[in-house]
Amino acid sequence: MFWGPAKLHQALDQGRVRPFDGSRVKGASYQLSIGDEVYISPVAYRNNSVNCPMRKLKQNESFCIPSGQFAFILTHEHIEVERNEIAFISIRAKIKYLGIVNVSGFHVDPGFMGKLIFAVFNAGPDPVHLKQGQQIFLIWFSDLTDSCTHYRDPGPNELPCELVNGISGNLYSLTGLAERLEEVESQMIAFRAISLVLITLSATLLLTLIGIIVKTLWFP
Repeated sequence: MFWGPAKLHQALDQGRVRPFDGSRVKGASYQLSIGDEVYISPVAYRNNSVNCPMRKLKQNESFCIPSGQFAFILTHEHIEVERNEIAFISIRAKIKYLGIVNVSGFHVDPGFMGKLIFAVFNAGPDPVHLKQGQQIFLIWFSDLTDSCTHYRDPGPNELPCELVNGISGNLYSLTGLAERLEEVESQMIAFRAISLVLITLSATLLLTLIGIIVKTLWFP
């Protein structure tokens, strides 16, 4: 059975979510915020498209997820889920409407302890600007009929390097391809202008040469 606001206040305030803020209990969910570490996949066809590092955020520092790009976002809160519980996670609707999609999964396993890593994708047409401490995630808790006996190692407290390696290359998004197309079109316009100048010069030289030959033959 899913927890209501009374049980959320009671259980989460006992170290299940650290730090805990009672004002973030909204209905049957708790609002999680952006932590101090993010990684955003590099945008193809831009000068900063290589060697994009994981980024440490200062308090209230902002960052941007370009259209068509992935990001890993670490939560500020440390979560503990007992072995007889399961949790479900999502992104707040107002962030979804901007085009941000959660692609990391939708549950937290029984026995999990650590910060959560959200993998998100910007499926919208515009870049989305977020900042450290912003409350953009939701978590729900529910009881299980019996306890699970096994769980993997404790969850992360920072973004692991092996996690970001899979998206560290350039992603050819629609935005990136549009930029590349504009670049090619600009190059074609420049090439046509140069070609026109060369053709004009060639025609001028040819006419001048013909005039010299005719003058030499007819007026030796």
